[in-house]
Amino acid sequence: MPHAESAIHTLHALAKRACEKAATELAISSDQCVKAKEQVQMLETYRAEYMAQHVSVLADGIQTRDLLNFRDFLKNLDQIILAQQQLVDRTELIVQDKRVQWQECERKKLSYQVLTEQEAHRLMIQENKRDQKLTDEFVNSRTAVNSKKKSMQ
Repeated sequence: MPHAESAIHTLHALAKRACEKAATELAISSDQCVKAKEQVQMLETYRAEYMAQHVSVLADGIQTRDLLNFRDFLKNLDQIILAQQQLVDRTELIVQDKRVQWQECERKKLSYQVLTEQEAHRLMIQENKRDQKLTDEFVNSRTAVNSKKKSMQ
C-alpha cells in the first residue's frame, strides 16, 4: 500500500502548491484593485480641488474661451474618472474570480489532507496490530519454552 500513500501525499502536495499559486494571484489582483481604487479617489479629489479653486473665478466671470476650456477639461477629467472606475469594476470581478479559485484549491487541499490523515491513521492501526501480533507470538513462544523447561524438570 505504499504506492497509495505516496499518491495521496503527492496529490496533497500538488494541491498545496496550487493553493499557494492561487493565493499569490489573489494577492496580486487585490493589490491591483486597491491601486485602481486609490487612483479613482485621487482623480476625484483632484477634480473637487480644481472645481473649488475655479468657483470664485467662475463667479467673477470669465471669457467664453476660458469657460469652454474649463468645461472641456472637466469633461475630459470626468471621462478619465469613468474609465478608471470601469477598471476598478473589472479588477473587482477578477478578485472575486481569484478568490473563488483559491477557495476551491483550499477545499481540494483540505480533502487531500483528510485523506492523508485517514491513511496515516489506518497505517498506524495496521502497524499496531502487527506489533501486537509479534508481541503475542513472542510471549506465546516464551511461555511454550518455559512450560517445556518446567515439564522436563
